[in-house]
Amino acid sequence: MARTNDVATPTVTTSTATQRAATRGRTIGRFTKRVDASYASGHTKHLYDALMAAQAAVLAQLRTGICGLNSYLRRINITDTQDCECGLPDTVPHFLSSCSRWIEERRTMREAHGEWWSNLPHAVGGRPAGASEEGWRPIRTVVLATVAFAKATGHLDPGGV
Repeated sequence: MARTNDVATPTVTTSTATQRAATRGRTIGRFTKRVDASYASGHTKHLYDALMAAQAAVLAQLRTGICGLNSYLRRINITDTQDCECGLPDTVPHFLSSCSRWIEERRTMREAHGEWWSNLPHAVGGRPAGASEEGWRPIRTVVLATVAFAKATGHLDPGGV
């Protein structure tokens, strides 16, 4: 504390929490921006409004990466490894398109996605980078197939993390 006219006044310092928040602000949303090149546009609200609450919770986890996958759980010090049981990093793209644990559950989703089945933005209702925003809309059946796949695996919490 500093003294001014014999009155103690608090010294203002930047707290560690404030410094962390400022740094975090530069990194929050990077995954979401990769998933959806136009995430701040109106399509996101329409996408979530068309879903049941449990479906929206699963979709939000997939779109943000804030979910029960080990890559996120490791970041928040819940687990010691970021790897999946199959040995590869347990990320949203890995979970949706390549993990060998979910081959059978993935069949219906792959059929709904067609040739774009491994495109993460397409899978979660985002606009892929480079795609024209004009006339573009998420394909609801694709998003629903993605959510159904995630729910069928039981690997994500339908109520959110």
